[in-house]
Amino acid sequence: RPSEVLATEPDPLAMLMRDPEALKSFPIETVKELFALKERSDRERARREFAEAMNRVQGKTRSVAKTCVNPHTGSKYADLEAVERMLLPILQGEGLSFSQSTEESKLADHLRVVLIVRHVGGHEERHALDAPIDDKGIKGSPSKTPLHGMGSTLTYCLRYLLCMVFGVHLTKDDDGQAGTSGPGADPITQAQADTLRTLM
Repeated sequence: RPSEVLATEPDPLAMLMRDPEALKSFPIETVKELFALKERSDRERARREFAEAMNRVQGKTRSVAKTCVNPHTGSKYADLEAVERMLLPILQGEGLSFSQSTEESKLADHLRVVLIVRHVGGHEERHALDAPIDDKGIKGSPSKTPLHGMGSTLTYCLRYLLCMVFGVHLTKDDDGQAGTSGPGADPITQAQADTLRTLM
């Protein structure tokens, strides 16, 4: 039976190609069922590999400090570059990548930004965020050109999609006091401290 063949032979195509005569003995419907089973098995394996990679990524991500200042509101935020700088090496190490696209939003004067996350195993997932076009200031009057507003919206949505999907936390800037993220975040050793004192 096809299910029994699949249980002992991970690749029905390889099995059938090794023995062309055996291929002739298989009813065409059985061959089709074998390939359908193989495709479902491949999809499930790819989905599991994706989930495992995502689990490892979320265990490796670090907080990103809000170091940029919004000149209109005076509030601090973490820019897209900082988020990507922390995330990209982790994603690449786990065989993950992402791309960004847009779709028509069902909401008036909104832009739908889509984040597509892919794994080398073949599985991918799509995440979308609808946001109003960012072309107005805090008082509601136009402050940007339509093109500038669209670019600002794309950047904003991608930043928040990346944070939501990969579990990235944005924290207040510590003005360099804590040094809790990035290379060199760990305290120096006692031997290193002694060496620095000697040098000074």
